[in-house]
Amino acid sequence: MAETSDDALTGNDSTAADSNAGDALGLALDDRPVNTEVNQQREQLRALFRQAPLGISAVVVLTAVLTTAFWNTVPDYLLLPWLAFLGLNSALHSFILHEYTRNEKRIAAITSWTRYQTTLAGASGLAWGIGFALMLPYLSGGQQTFYLMLLCLLCTAHLPVLAAVLNSYGSFLLVSTLPAILGLVFVADNIAVTWLGGLVLMVAGLMIAAWNYHTVLLRAFRLAEDAQQYTASLYETNEKNRVANLQLKKAVHDQEQNGLKLNAARLSSELTLNSIKEAVITTDLDGRIIYMNPLAEEYCGWSATTANGRSSTDIIRIIDEQNRVRIEDPVHRCLQNRSTVQGNDYSILVRQDGLEYGIEFETTPLRDGQGEIRGAVLAIRDVSQRRDQLRTLSWQATHDPLTGLINRREFELRMENLLEKHTIEEREHALCFIDLDNFKLINDTCGHIAGDTLLKKIAGQLRERIRDTDTLARVGGDEFGLILYSCDTERARLIGDGLRNTLRDMQFEWEGYSFNVSASIGIVPIDNTTTLLNDALRSADTACYQAKERGGDQLVIHAPNSHAPQDEQSESRWIESIMQSIHGRHFKLYSQTIEPLDSFNPVNINEILLRVCDPDGRLIMPRRFLSVAQRYHLLPQIDLAVLDSVLEFMHSHKAFLQDNERININLSLQTINDPRSLDRIAEMLKESGAIANRLCFELGERALVSEPDRSAELLNMLHRNGCRAAIDDFGFSLGAFRYLQSLNLDYIKIDARQMQDPQPRSLDYTLIESINQLSHRIGAQTIVKNISNQNVLDALHEIGVDYVQGYIIRRPELLSEVYAEDHQADVG
Repeated sequence: MAETSDDALTGNDSTAADSNAGDALGLALDDRPVNTEVNQQREQLRALFRQAPLGISAVVVLTAVLTTAFWNTVPDYLLLPWLAFLGLNSALHSFILHEYTRNEKRIAAITSWTRYQTTLAGASGLAWGIGFALMLPYLSGGQQTFYLMLLCLLCTAHLPVLAAVLNSYGSFLLVSTLPAILGLVFVADNIAVTWLGGLVLMVAGLMIAAWNYHTVLLRAFRLAEDAQQYTASLYETNEKNRVANLQLKKAVHDQEQNGLKLNAARLSSELTLNSIKEAVITTDLDGRIIYMNPLAEEYCGWSATTANGRSSTDIIRIIDEQNRVRIEDPVHRCLQNRSTVQGNDYSILVRQDGLEYGIEFETTPLRDGQGEIRGAVLAIRDVSQRRDQLRTLSWQATHDPLTGLINRREFELRMENLLEKHTIEEREHALCFIDLDNFKLINDTCGHIAGDTLLKKIAGQLRERIRDTDTLARVGGDEFGLILYSCDTERARLIGDGLRNTLRDMQFEWEGYSFNVSASIGIVPIDNTTTLLNDALRSADTACYQAKERGGDQLVIHAPNSHAPQDEQSESRWIESIMQSIHGRHFKLYSQTIEPLDSFNPVNINEILLRVCDPDGRLIMPRRFLSVAQRYHLLPQIDLAVLDSVLEFMHSHKAFLQDNERININLSLQTINDPRSLDRIAEMLKESGAIANRLCFELGERALVSEPDRSAELLNMLHRNGCRAAIDDFGFSLGAFRYLQSLNLDYIKIDARQMQDPQPRSLDYTLIESINQLSHRIGAQTIVKNISNQNVLDALHEIGVDYVQGYIIRRPELLSEVYAEDHQADVG
């Protein structure tokens, strides 16, 4: 009885069918997901219980009035049971109302609770209807009239209580009036006949009122939900607002065609437009303003009264953000071309007082029922905040957050552009690599904060010493890259020496320590023989390494097509050391703990870090040997050797498995692009058995952007073998964001060095917070690495990241030493 009808849920009522706009609204609502109807039923249920106190109060008050009036007239054996039943029913009704209020957010069985409300209210109505039939023989004509008047009041009071579900109110009206009507039929005197007709008319009138109330309420529910959906979407056009615009167009058209003044339909349309988040302007066929909603008044700086009748060209001034040239009036273009006009991604609306808004706009012809154009409708959406966020993300994707210089990826892109243009312009340029000599000493002695401070200071000094036309970038931890445009070799030497002298003159002091600063600089001429980016970068790296090998604070200019025997021997020694480390297992495995920020992430994670030893057993830091290994395509062999050693260590050290539920291993881009290496990884995982479930492989963000298909295939293979997958160094490239949804990722790692300003509402804070929310939305967890101070750690805790990693958390530990006793126990 209390279930909502299909017509009520879909909105296909007769009122909606009377107009084309109503049909469009009904179709739009029918296309919504199923959960929209569930939400509507939930709103109907909420409306029932929100009005329930009124129904309970009406029953209690009217029952008390009738009991007082008929106390001496109606026998006690009739009156007292009737009174007791209504009292118990009202008490039960109040209890159900209390339970609903207490459990509203957790209620799932909407139909059951609707049935509770309908049944209890219907029971009250039925008691009143049967009470009249039973008490009728004891009542005089005036008392009968008094009873029926109270019954009418009760039915009227329950209209807002139950009309949210039309069937519920119809059932109440039926059970409360039908016994009374039957009682009057049997009496059949003049008063009874009069009241019989009155009751029938009242029932009809109340049902019509209930139908209208129900229809308005359902529309209100729909409008509220449409507005909520529209607010949640920043990047797509909301269909419901389109329907609202169609309603406005129809209302304006009807006003022009029929010459009607403002009426209820126009007022309703304006109220709708005043509440949406778009500025709406309508014009006549000559492009003269006839309507502006409040948001349009705010954006344009004109009141609707002042703008009314003026040309849209006077009111709407839109310019192109790129060249600051005014865009042709979209209203006149729309009317002239008789078609929709949309703005580009660089449209700026200039208000009358000069304030500017980044906007998206769409101008649509306004047609009457015969398809004739009667004017135009311009809808404007403010996207200033979104554009600012995109600019910020774009800047952060191409710049180093610490120094503000461009990053390595952008630097290499500019080098590629230079090499492409160079073949046409044939000018001479220079590429410089600048490597700080004593940075590791400062970092280890004073900590990362001191190191970061020094890097920012050096970046500022270098920026002041170069020309505005040159490009300076931070390409590594303590490495800078410099492109000197239109600069010959001798001029490049002078600039390089000047930079070297500037750094040598710096004295860096930190908490009582004083350090001399110097740098090794390698320069490569860019002439008509330089065609490949990798060759230029490799030559600059080699020249820089030669400068460092000479004791630092040196400048070396790479001679094209020539390599000193000493350089060749040096690289040969590197290759020999790397190959011996691979085949003789002369490398060492370190692990660094990745700790959860709260107890909801109980999984213990450790990342495996590689350190290579030279033949004398001395550790070689990764930065020194990885560039050579990458140059000679040795990274796949290194990755396979590390994986094999980790699997062997996991098999032989049970305590290691007990302490760590997840072991992270890095894979290079060269490995991802090597099918044979990937096949070998798959074989090793299958051979390892169940312990493969403990492994998580980290892929660099560059692999995701440059090789999305191979990355997806690799992730699928890893998950088939029970492994987890993570993306490392995420957030440096805008291109990586669009691949996240299609990839099956378990973790997203962010570099804490992107968060130089940990204060809430800062751009760095907002970026990390956005990535964290995006990660959770796709079902992945976030790990922030390279955390160097407590302020950043506190900010990450507020943001709600899942795991943290860095020297402030725990330094890397040599695996063989940490689990030496466990290995001896296993052997014994």
